[in-house]
Amino acid sequence: METFTELADVRPDYIQFGRADWFWEQTVNTYCIQLEPDRLKTKDSGMISLAEALIIEEIRPIFFNQLAAIIRKHHG
Repeated sequence: METFTELADVRPDYIQFGRADWFWEQTVNTYCIQLEPDRLKTKDSGMISLAEALIIEEIRPIFFNQLAAIIRKHHG
């Protein structure tokens, strides 16, 4: 896995990569990668269900291990 887009493809309903429009207006070329249910991707905060929390708990170590690998590969 080499890119953030590929990381998001692992579980696209819970991992999103892109840009926050409101933030982009203030700081161009700023992107985000987040781990949360797709339904919350345009919100600054939100409540998740127990079922969603269990999915996030399952995905979280994969997400952060892959994220660390991408960072190491590109920033030594």
